[in-house]
Amino acid sequence: MKLDFIHNAEPLRKRPAGARAFSLVEVTAALSVASFCMVSLLGLLPVCIHTTDTALQQTVASGIGAAVAADLQAAPKTATASNRYGLALPGTGAAVGTEQTFYVAQDGAPTRVGASASSAVQFRVRVRITPPSSANTAANTRAQVTVSWPAVVDPNVAARQALLRGSWECVSTLSRNR
Repeated sequence: MKLDFIHNAEPLRKRPAGARAFSLVEVTAALSVASFCMVSLLGLLPVCIHTTDTALQQTVASGIGAAVAADLQAAPKTATASNRYGLALPGTGAAVGTEQTFYVAQDGAPTRVGASASSAVQFRVRVRITPPSSANTAANTRAQVTVSWPAVVDPNVAARQALLRGSWECVSTLSRNR
């Protein structure tokens, strides 16, 4: 195979003396613009990391809260405690509700140990179960599940609420009195 295009090619023309390369001013300007863009992007990095962390915590908290609500709803009417979390349930016709607090790690493992005792504990779960009034025994029992983080911060102490990074709340009804 004969390579005719190589033999027929025209010789390269020489560039004019002033157009051989970029000037130092042009290179400096290009590097300045690129540096400014990179610094701007690096400035956004902490905001992106914080937003991602917050979204992750909210997702885990909603999963924990939904699991607690499902555990309460799955408990039989005659049960005195829920199956998975062992939450005390008021008996049929009870006049007084219960308020219970427990702690949960990132992986969803519950513990009754306080948050200061373990660094793995990240969420505080507070469950308030309110039975219907004695006049209306056919009504449903009300369960309020609140998941807050970090676990070391008690959301009920006004002075510490500024340290609270987030919370998730759900209200559910339990058919325990029918």
